[in-house]
Amino acid sequence: MRRWNLLFTLPRGSCGMQRHKPDRYVPGALDLGDLPTGVKLSRMSTLTVENVESPEQWSRAVKLRNAYNPDGPIPVERAVNYALAEKADVPKRRFLLTRDGIDLVYGSIIQYYWTPNPDLFGFHLMFGECEDGVDPGIDFSEATIRELGGAAGTCWYRTDRPVLGEALKRRGYEDGQRNPVACLELADFDPVPWLERRDAVLAEGYEIVDLASYAKARPESWKQDLWRIEMDLFKDVPLPDPWVEVPFEDWVRDLDANPTRFDWQFFALAESRPVAMTQLLPNWVEPALFHTGLTGVRREHRRRRLASAMKGHALALAREAGVRQVYTDNEENNPMFALNVALGFRQVYDTVNAKRRLT
Repeated sequence: MRRWNLLFTLPRGSCGMQRHKPDRYVPGALDLGDLPTGVKLSRMSTLTVENVESPEQWSRAVKLRNAYNPDGPIPVERAVNYALAEKADVPKRRFLLTRDGIDLVYGSIIQYYWTPNPDLFGFHLMFGECEDGVDPGIDFSEATIRELGGAAGTCWYRTDRPVLGEALKRRGYEDGQRNPVACLELADFDPVPWLERRDAVLAEGYEIVDLASYAKARPESWKQDLWRIEMDLFKDVPLPDPWVEVPFEDWVRDLDANPTRFDWQFFALAESRPVAMTQLLPNWVEPALFHTGLTGVRREHRRRRLASAMKGHALALAREAGVRQVYTDNEENNPMFALNVALGFRQVYDTVNAKRRLT
């Protein structure tokens, strides 16, 4: 485990978080520069950066992660499993930034190996009510990206937590893709018109099956089928950077990292071949909370209302099962966003991708 002591001037004030006692320090210093103009300075504090490695550190990291993402909490076990599933040879780092024994920021940094630019690194900064660690968190992330060989940084921020976006802009980051995040209250969802659309699609000869049943009937091929349709559909998903197909072996490692409720994922079949899909992803902390995953239709089967029929089918089943809320996000100009609005989703905030060259 590595720790760094960083001297950084921060505003006085309590973060209101539970304290923990650091077990040891490794002497050292990293000059992170001055705070941005306009920030009132009132005392000098020592910040400590820890790599996230031990179960205790992972527990603290996920606490910050869930405080930043209250609409999508995860258990510690799933966070660890996802980290273990990442490619071993990809440059990455996860860290905790603390002040006086109080956790301020959980950060994750990784080379964007799924894009054609090997110099591009993404970083995420997650924090609770206290926002004092955002500026030094960005500085440490950028220093780490340079140390790992990167030349450009990209970060997603939430517009309902504007401090991160403002700090990125002060450093010259430029906003790129914007994804509205929307929520559907299933108590207000009327499934009838969407089930009628589903029935019309079924009458045309399509079959809608859940992935659990599909996998049971095809134990040898279902993962390959799922990977193939996902790769084909992602070619048309709006992304900040060009899509690069994920090798099957890497995709399977990620799929197997955590248990998945395949009974909430659906294929539309034409002559037994998957031609469309939609996913609902149950939350593993809040059972009444779901998120949407990938929804898409192969190009040769579009304009037949397959996407809306499948989404309506899945949401109707979720409503029957007692699910309370479903969250989704789409690129702002994606036609799927308009479909979600028609289904009853209401925008609650945006996530924005910001990027800049570091050299």
